[in-house]
Amino acid sequence: MGNTLMIISRIKGGLLLGGIGFGLWEGAFAPMDWAVHFLAAISPTFRDAVYREATKGFDLMHSAASFTILALTVVAIGYVSLWGANYLLKKFSPEEQTETLFQFAKHHIIFNAVAIMIILSSLIVNMQLSYSKQVMTYSMNSIEVLASEIPNATRLRLRLDFFCIRNADDFYLLNEKLHKLSKETGTQLPTFKPV
Repeated sequence: MGNTLMIISRIKGGLLLGGIGFGLWEGAFAPMDWAVHFLAAISPTFRDAVYREATKGFDLMHSAASFTILALTVVAIGYVSLWGANYLLKKFSPEEQTETLFQFAKHHIIFNAVAIMIILSSLIVNMQLSYSKQVMTYSMNSIEVLASEIPNATRLRLRLDFFCIRNADDFYLLNEKLHKLSKETGTQLPTFKPV
């Protein structure tokens, strides 16, 4: 009976932590533009990847969600396995426990380090794709806002320029064109802060 209550309390604790994590993601981590700007400042390849991924559309959002689910599942399975190993360890004699406990602790530390790396890589991928989505939305909305004020050939050229983005410099050039056309036509573009 005691083991059943302990398992139920751990499940409740896991659900509570999951809820808190989801709340943090929605309220704090998802809109973390500062983190994207920080990563872009220290890694030009990250910045280029943000703009390059934006040209691929929203197809990668599903892949990012799948990657996140897989990463968190691997971490959860690892923790359940470690918890099971800890439970089995208690069944050994005190002499065997001492020897096995050292090995268990060593594996636990290694797994925690791997789990942190998996979760951080998942977070970085999600931030990158989330910001890429913002880049695409901003670019397409800006072109559509200008569409009624510019010739159709110019609109098509802007769309082509967007889909030909391969790095941050290409996006900056497109953004400069959009702002120049915005001033010429007196049109207000959506607000956006490039990385």
